[in-house]
Amino acid sequence: MLLVPGIPSETEHYLDSWEKKECVSYYVEQRLRVCNFRQRLDVHFPAPFCCDCAQSGSWYSPWLPDISSSQWEEDLAWEAGLETLKTVRRERRKDPDFALTCKRCSTPLRPWESDDLYVVCRELPELYSAPLCPDGKVNASKWVRRTIINIYGRKCFNCRSAGIALHVDHIFPRSKGGTAVFSNLQPLCEQCGQLKGDTEPEDITLVDDMYFRRYPFDSYEGLFW
Repeated sequence: MLLVPGIPSETEHYLDSWEKKECVSYYVEQRLRVCNFRQRLDVHFPAPFCCDCAQSGSWYSPWLPDISSSQWEEDLAWEAGLETLKTVRRERRKDPDFALTCKRCSTPLRPWESDDLYVVCRELPELYSAPLCPDGKVNASKWVRRTIINIYGRKCFNCRSAGIALHVDHIFPRSKGGTAVFSNLQPLCEQCGQLKGDTEPEDITLVDDMYFRRYPFDSYEGLFW
């Protein structure tokens, strides 16, 4: 097929880097873990930032640090959740020298000593721009439908049956304004598709506190760090 110079093909445009492939795989894994077929997933990543990096960001407003050394446990639970506080406590028990790490400059941060810090929370698409379809497009192309079925393991999302005919379902129905953005698509068999119908989904929010855990080793080559 002849392509117009400067205009990427659909495949090149939507999966043009390993980061996007890894991002999509991560999203599918999390959705299979926490959602049913009537639920749509949003993933949030709170991350620690030192004061200098937070103040240089476009999101910064002149407020007091989100986590102060004087009451760091209460502040951390409020800003990033109780489970994140539990994560930090576990890391400190395993390693007395454990430190949080600024997401931007990698400065070690220890609010239990004297460091104040900010918490910046981003969503997965905002971090990695990984949708398979642009927002606003209602119908998924043949290539996108095939890709969705493949990345979900060629199984119905609901009953997990394999080796049967699958269609690509809009989690938020097209009839009610749902688009063909990747996070709104899932493979369903005919029976599960009829069972779901045009039901509007419940939105599920997953908070992944990976940036409050121990940083990976120096040779790590992965998506999120």
